[in-house]
Amino acid sequence: MPLARGQKIVFGCLAVFGTVVVMVIIAGALFVHWIKTPGVPLQGSRLLDSGTAVYSELSLRAEDPGVRELTRGILTTSRKPAFVSGPGVPDAVSAILGNVPKRDASDAEVDKILPIVVVMRRQEGKGGVAEAPLLAISFSRAGNSVRLVHTIFNWTAWRGSKMSKEEYAGEDLFRLKPEVNGKNAPVWVSFLGTDVLAAREPEAVKSAIDSMKASVAAEAPGAPSGAENALLADRPKNAFLYIAARPGYAEAALDTLKTVARPIVDVIKPLVHGGEGLSVWAVVKSADLIEGEILVKPAAAGGAGDRVSNDSQWSGKTTLMVGTRAVDVTLDPLPPRPGVKSGWSVRVTGLQSAVHVEIDTHDDPNDSKEPPAH
Repeated sequence: MPLARGQKIVFGCLAVFGTVVVMVIIAGALFVHWIKTPGVPLQGSRLLDSGTAVYSELSLRAEDPGVRELTRGILTTSRKPAFVSGPGVPDAVSAILGNVPKRDASDAEVDKILPIVVVMRRQEGKGGVAEAPLLAISFSRAGNSVRLVHTIFNWTAWRGSKMSKEEYAGEDLFRLKPEVNGKNAPVWVSFLGTDVLAAREPEAVKSAIDSMKASVAAEAPGAPSGAENALLADRPKNAFLYIAARPGYAEAALDTLKTVARPIVDVIKPLVHGGEGLSVWAVVKSADLIEGEILVKPAAAGGAGDRVSNDSQWSGKTTLMVGTRAVDVTLDPLPPRPGVKSGWSVRVTGLQSAVHVEIDTHDDPNDSKEPPAH
């Protein structure tokens, strides 16, 4: 029986509607897949060139067992308690349920975060003064979410509200205009794929863009050679923290790091003098043990054989405070080696418990635990 004209219209509209719904679902699924597609972790060596004076890298790799254990512990501790006491809850019930352990973070939760790569570099400047620091951040698990943020930056810059944009070497360079203590404190930001570059001076970002593009154009991207390779000569393959400075720039490296890692700087600064170079590396052995080395390089006019005779005065155990908790740092002098003026092995213990207590303390505003007596 042939359909009436009205029925054909109804069925046609339903077919079109159904097709649109299916297309929307497919498009949504593809968009979610695109957003969740991870990016490529940043190779910090791509930022090195012959003018790099200071280089530091924090690399939290998913395949590093120690880093995974430490990350899992921090995620587990940062969870809300399994039971939160409140008015009307008997003390006996609170005492029992308050001790219910938090669920350990799963491998999937750890993998949602790792790897993370953060690089800081400073170029050599006139008169031996290092140029403004550049910060490069790679949350490769965020993947195309970073590209989505890039799009939002473009839209915001187009509107012209507290952000402007220029192009450099084919890349977008954004000027953010935040206020700090009532004063303008501009920051320049650029996105290269899923990597983010940021600095207080535009030339620092432009120089980094040039370095990364030159690395891509090279025959072996990310594999520096010559003078820039010397900065990476002491870095072990599994190092999660690495700091290097050419002779004359060790103090510039420490001055930059003290804003984010003052405990580390407090340990290293007494060991370094003006005009010297520096290499520091550390590996995570477990969630509560970090080991590494501090290597002081001779000044440009000095010789590697002029080893400081009183390195032993800096040996032994010292205590650093992470918030309200103590972390033990042990230094032992290393035997002489070529190209090194002074060296120490480093062993850090107590970090996991200190970090856990700090997270728990921030979760509980009424917690007023006192630091241990020394």
